[in-house]
Amino acid sequence: RNPLLYKNIGVDGIKTGYLAVERYSLASSIERKGRRLIAVGSGFETKNSRSRQSSKLLTYGLTHFDLVEIANSEKPIDKVEVWFKNPLRHACMFGDGLEQPARLAGERRARAGLFLAFQYAVELPGVSGMSFLRASVNARLREQGKEEVDQLGFVKIVRAEAQKLGISDDMLKRAVNVGFSGGEKKRYEILQMALLKPVMAILDETDSGLDVDALKIVSQGVNLLRDPQRSMLVITHYQRLLSYIVPDKVHILSGGLIVKSGDKSLALEVEKNGYAGINDAA
Repeated sequence: RNPLLYKNIGVDGIKTGYLAVERYSLASSIERKGRRLIAVGSGFETKNSRSRQSSKLLTYGLTHFDLVEIANSEKPIDKVEVWFKNPLRHACMFGDGLEQPARLAGERRARAGLFLAFQYAVELPGVSGMSFLRASVNARLREQGKEEVDQLGFVKIVRAEAQKLGISDDMLKRAVNVGFSGGEKKRYEILQMALLKPVMAILDETDSGLDVDALKIVSQGVNLLRDPQRSMLVITHYQRLLSYIVPDKVHILSGGLIVKSGDKSLALEVEKNGYAGINDAA
């Protein structure tokens, strides 16, 4: 069986091929949430590479695109002349409607509940921290059909959350990330997460550049936001972060694919023995 079928991403159709001219090829399909994607690739040097790259392509399509309706079964899309003795104009429509995949813009993903904490947060000179936070939160509330927060009410909310992370009023008044230390930038991003209440949060090497004290504060902020209705993906190279943010699951990512999964003991295994054995087994 092709390795792609063992990746547990839901592939339900596959056709492999090989020609001396174009090397290895593969067509694969997957269905998720009423949407079917078909990936076709050729020119791969090895069987394993065609499986890996096809998996990446399918995953990219599922996570970066949405279906946009461009015609439905009740509204005609055009009228055309049909000749039968006398010309008549007939409405043209699709019996089951028509949808087209379209890439979701970054701001739309954010409004829908996706949050990303950067490894190296960007400074925004001239952009007031309070204005930035309030605009972000209200955009998220509008997306949920909820009432926006006025300035006075927002200040109270921000101060309450900022206090948990040791963020001073002075930091809140400054431009976004401008003049912040590495630890302050990380805390400021966790503050954003606390205010936006995302459905899915991705923390990209949150422990990068943090000393022990800052790491404890940031980890405490993350742990306060743990919720059965919220997913968090914490990306790190080191075990020390996982001593403060204890994971439910640990996945080892190599070459763009998950090569091994387990509980928190897997992180301890990597800390002790490194990645070499895991990569060789994969």
